[in-house]
Amino acid sequence: MWFKNLQLLRLRPHWDMSAAKLAGLLATQAFQPCSGLQSESIGWISPRDDGQLVYAFNRQFLISLAIEKKNLPGQTIKQKVKEKATELENQQGFKPGKKQLKEIKEEVIDDLLPKAFPVRSAIQV
Repeated sequence: MWFKNLQLLRLRPHWDMSAAKLAGLLATQAFQPCSGLQSESIGWISPRDDGQLVYAFNRQFLISLAIEKKNLPGQTIKQKVKEKATELENQQGFKPGKKQLKEIKEEVIDDLLPKAFPVRSAIQV
């Protein structure tokens, strides 16, 4: 494993956190992938492939924070909003106002979010 930006921090000598205790604390905020309408998810994952949330070696701990985001291209959202606004204009006979456009945009995002691909990154601590 290579680090792009490595900073080592020394904790106080009387810091008495064990790996098991730290793993128990991190387990309460374990990573869960993004669900259907969720655009972002953050949580702790195993730094290695062994499933343990804390890798301990000689009183040194390695933990990993996962961040998963679903990105929707702005151009796609604008295009879908424009299409729905045109349909609404044809039905009503007048252009939708700012409030209606905002509601249309939220509806489009809700429709596209479950189809978006999640991108996951991890921060090693």
